[in-house]
Amino acid sequence: MPKDRLLQAPKTLAAAQYIQLNSSKSISNRLLIIQAIMDQLAPNKSLSKAKDSQTLLRLLQQEDQEILDAGDAGTSFRFLTAYLCLNDKKQVLTGSARMLERPIGPLVDALRSLGAQIDYLGQEGYPPLQIGRAQWTESSEMPSLSIDGGISSQYISALLLIAPALPQGLRLQLTGEIISMPYIQMTLGLMERFGIDYLQAGKSFLIEPQDYQAPAEEFVIEGDWSAAAYYYALVALAPLGFELRLGQLQKNSLQGDAIVAELLEELGVSTEFLAKGEVRLKKIENPLPSSLKYDCRHYPDLAQTLMAIAAGLNIPCQIFGLQSLRIKETDRLAAMKAELEKLGAEVEIGPDWMNIKSGLKLQPKKPLIRTYKDHRMAMALAPLALLLGPLKFEQPEVVAKSYPAFWTDLAQLGFKLG
Repeated sequence: MPKDRLLQAPKTLAAAQYIQLNSSKSISNRLLIIQAIMDQLAPNKSLSKAKDSQTLLRLLQQEDQEILDAGDAGTSFRFLTAYLCLNDKKQVLTGSARMLERPIGPLVDALRSLGAQIDYLGQEGYPPLQIGRAQWTESSEMPSLSIDGGISSQYISALLLIAPALPQGLRLQLTGEIISMPYIQMTLGLMERFGIDYLQAGKSFLIEPQDYQAPAEEFVIEGDWSAAAYYYALVALAPLGFELRLGQLQKNSLQGDAIVAELLEELGVSTEFLAKGEVRLKKIENPLPSSLKYDCRHYPDLAQTLMAIAAGLNIPCQIFGLQSLRIKETDRLAAMKAELEKLGAEVEIGPDWMNIKSGLKLQPKKPLIRTYKDHRMAMALAPLALLLGPLKFEQPEVVAKSYPAFWTDLAQLGFKLG
């Protein structure tokens, strides 16, 4: 079993450092599905090194196998559930123990309504799945289906990605409150760059059958704004004047998590976009607000980072729109409450909200920080070592899921993981 490891922050942060961020996992995963549908699967030189993206690449390269194991890669599992319906063979799609606890029913129901042949091999509504040869519904009209927009944007993106390859295309209607809309727009934006035309009217999307087309110039995957958020957190907690540069980020990004630059501005983190995708962050003097309120419906992957920052700065904070956090790698709401309370914060949670009533306090004996096999738990809490001194992390290697070089990159700023 991997050992617990101690993270030590430097007495003085190494200044003016440059961090070359990992490429976006979200864009990489979508690109791989598009390439597979085009039958032009070729590892992009800028493909994310995240375990999830590498897992999806490997499974697509082995897609003729009878059993495909996605491990704990949630996005990959959901995208593959839709993609494998395009194959003319019977296959089993499975995953880790945690994956078998994560619901897949709404996506399966949607695909079945179009003619996909999918059977549950265990509990109804959950993996593993047996996916057979689809019998797409034949009609003079484009097939139409509705799906709840408030469960997971990954279901919606999975359907949109395969829509152009369906015999008659797809008319998709979202119902209810939509969460993570920027991820849906990311999917559509990437599809558009690969030649797909679509119509959108409010919550309705219409995609005719058509072929993906490779862009004239090589598509370069931008840096991961979700990963950039951990450095925004560091700067927010750092002394005045501290600055660092991040590479490979785009101002007009496909990623909704680029909003972190706007959100952290009021906490004294300035963002300057330089040439060639470089961004300079700097801690500037700025009166801190007396309280914070965030609606994370559309940027749930930033939620844990925002929680840690608010607790670190001891600013009362209300965070809403967290329903999707309950079905991630772990129950992220419950997990963050438990770990922040270990560090002295006073935290309340509900079905889809968190209320941080008071911030961190120095502990006489440092508790073990659990990561719950969740990459974002480790990376969101790591910057708190700046304030609290050495912190011991359980299974810090979980960061490989989205950002394998996280601890190495953090070491450039003087942090040591012993």
